Amino acid sequence: MDHAWRLTFAFDGDKFSLKSSQRILKRIPRGQSRDDMAASKAGRFVEVRGANREVLYRRAVTELLSPTVEYPTGDPARPLGRAAAPRRGSVSILVPAHADGRSVAIVDTGREKHEGSTKPRTDTPSTSVAAPRDLIVIDLPSEGGAR
Repeated sequence: MDHAWRLTFAFDGDKFSLKSSQRILKRIPRGQSRDDMAASKAGRFVEVRGANREVLYRRAVTELLSPTVEYPTGDPARPLGRAAAPRRGSVSILVPAHADGRSVAIVDTGREKHEGSTKPRTDTPSTSVAAPRDLIVIDLPSEGGAR
C-alpha cells in the first residue's frame, strides 16, 4: 500500500472546485512514463507537481470525465449505446502523496476544433492537440492534513 490523496472535485462543465481531500493508504494507479508524458495526446490528465511546477506524476483521467457515457440498449444487435454525460457532478481521483508534491492539477489537452464544428480534428495529428490548459490547480495540504 502507498500513501495517497483522495481528492474529490465538483464540476460543472470545465469548472472544477475541490470538495475534499483525504490522505489514505491505498494502491495508486500507475502514472505515465516520462516518454508518454512528452508525447502529445489529447485528453484530460491529473498531475502532481513539485515546487517549480515540474510534473512528478501524471495519469489520464479522460475516462472519469468523459463527454459521453455508455448505456444498455436492450437490443441484442446493438447492446450498448452512447449518450451525452451529465455536465455536472463530482469525481474522486487518487494521486500519490509524493514527498515533493506541492500541488495537483487537472489538465485538459483537448483536440482543437474545425471552425463551426465540435468534432475533433483528425487530419493532422501533429497539430490536432490543443495547448494544455489547467482546469484547476490546488495546493496540497501540508504534512498529512486534510481539507
